[in-house]
Amino acid sequence: MLRYLPILGCVIMLTGCNGDTQSLQAWISQIKTKTVPKNVNIPPLKEYISQPYTAANMVSPFSAVRVGSAVLEAPPDGARPKEPLESVPLENIKYIGMIKQDDMIKGMLKIDIKIHQVRLGDHIGQNYGKITAIKEDALTVKELIKDGENKWIDKIVTLPIQQEGAR
Repeated sequence: MLRYLPILGCVIMLTGCNGDTQSLQAWISQIKTKTVPKNVNIPPLKEYISQPYTAANMVSPFSAVRVGSAVLEAPPDGARPKEPLESVPLENIKYIGMIKQDDMIKGMLKIDIKIHQVRLGDHIGQNYGKITAIKEDALTVKELIKDGENKWIDKIVTLPIQQEGAR
């Protein structure tokens, strides 16, 4: 008896589908008469003009050749004693201005709440950064970083001047 219970349930459900559909058909025809099709004038497609590929002789962006960065064979001098500002990431250093003192230009850096004076050639940042330029509007640092192939490359980072009230 239990074997026939699923079949009996399906027969009962199918008999419910055989109802009166005239009201549904009337509603659908009413909606169709009220609906006005839009007359959309689609402009013709523009003619496709093919362009020749001119970058075949250029360096592929996926090749190992580097453009614009110097690859160094020797790592940075590990025997050189670290300067105090080399433990601070460049992202945490703010360049707030420069001063000229006895024909020497010094940059003013703010780290947290302390102000530090730096000169050309000083090392800052965690990537062997060396200050290469101090200007009124920016401080330039040359970092040495390892690439994906474990080679040292130069990376130039510019710290723009930041107003004291800006964060």
